[in-house]
Amino acid sequence: MSDTLFSHVVIVGLGLIGSSLARDLRTLGLAETLTGIDPDEENRRILLGGGTLDAALALPALERPADLLLIATPPSTWPHLSQVLPALTHADSLIMDVGSVKARAAELFTPAFAGRGTFIPCHPIAGKATSGAAAGEQGLFEHRRVILCPAEGTAETPLRIAHAFWQTLGAEPEMMPAEVHDRVYALVSHLPQMVAYAAMPVLAPHLAAPMEERFRPFLRLAGSPPALWTDIAMANHALLADAMETYLHLIAHMRGELLAGAEHLPEPKSDKTIAARLLPRLAASALVSTVSLSERKHRLKMAPYAGTGFADVASPAAAPPEEDMEAISNYFADVAELLEMFENQFRALFQAVRGLDGQELTSRMNDARTGYLRLYQAPAS
Repeated sequence: MSDTLFSHVVIVGLGLIGSSLARDLRTLGLAETLTGIDPDEENRRILLGGGTLDAALALPALERPADLLLIATPPSTWPHLSQVLPALTHADSLIMDVGSVKARAAELFTPAFAGRGTFIPCHPIAGKATSGAAAGEQGLFEHRRVILCPAEGTAETPLRIAHAFWQTLGAEPEMMPAEVHDRVYALVSHLPQMVAYAAMPVLAPHLAAPMEERFRPFLRLAGSPPALWTDIAMANHALLADAMETYLHLIAHMRGELLAGAEHLPEPKSDKTIAARLLPRLAASALVSTVSLSERKHRLKMAPYAGTGFADVASPAAAPPEEDMEAISNYFADVAELLEMFENQFRALFQAVRGLDGQELTSRMNDARTGYLRLYQAPAS
């Protein structure tokens, strides 16, 4: 086995990331034999029928161990998988996961694979709002950053192989401690997800073309699968709750400043549609400020690690401010009302994350996603 050619590769989880890995491995000829494991029959059918996989199984049971094992499943599956997957590997196997929470992955899988290979937590920054094997694509990782979070003392050979593997896929690997990774991505990935979910139900009643298309990027993440994001939020709940609390303080401060300055403003005009156009700028500005404050507090560069999700949610803050600032002054009462509604939606998400209430979090995310799909994916009349 060379650094980029494996005798037997096994991918557990054939969704967006897992199926994209499978397509690259097959196209680039990196696996002599490629096996996929996923309980979803449709995911298995898509990849097996297209010739991407040599074998597709519903359960993790192999006659031949994996030289490379890739774990591409949600965090809620990890406790069970940490019990059953070591039987699929041998002492020289390389094991990598691709989730967006690294400390929890390391906590479960590093001891589980002791003596059965080397586990290296990884996070390719290559997500999309869509999911499933049908959403996967060849070349998904090209020119994308991938974070490797090896434990101290990880042997040089498997670490070199991991780097070479991602580089062969066109990715740009770099290393970061798992705890640092989780703080960074709580802010630049998980937090914007919560902003989009909170904004969707507030804005939906007031959006009309062409505003719908104008704010599609800002709201895009609200179309993401709630179950996956509940998993991620629960796995990184402490750091995400910390980020959300800072964000809430900024939103409350914005609303307070707006109302405090009301006595110096003219009699407000009223138009909820105009106020809805202005809310994304305030929500996006608070997101950018939260990351900036956290960078200074923790002395970490976080902005360079933000992906397209953060860029989309933050995009309204980049528009020229003059026109919006005047409109906020003119319609401050409506803006303050919508801002309070947004704050309440976001606070409910925050309380669910902090309280580890996955059922409540999923329910609220589902409501937001339903609103997003109704607005942006409804059939044309």
